Amino acid sequence: MLSIKSWYGYKELIRQVIFCAAPRDGVDVDALREMADELHEDGGQAVALDLPPVELSSTKIRLLFENHLSAAGMLPASVEEYIYARGLYGANHAGNGQ
Repeated sequence: MLSIKSWYGYKELIRQVIFCAAPRDGVDVDALREMADELHEDGGQAVALDLPPVELSSTKIRLLFENHLSAAGMLPASVEEYIYARGLYGANHAGNGQ
């Protein structure tokens, strides 16, 4: 969530969804709270979760799919199936590593 202001069209996006972020990779919940406050000032909604750090990233998950490896245990099975069914991130059933 800390990099969201660099996303294309982020101001439109923050008005359409509620962002929810948990700390990871050395980012603490206070930094996330500050960004949530900034997004609120821009008209968006965001929540910073006060949870133990999560060692998971969307980049890592995308790389797994691009390399035709399973993300089992990182995503609900229904989400993984959705990604495979639509061929998102270069995913296909033939080489999903399951």
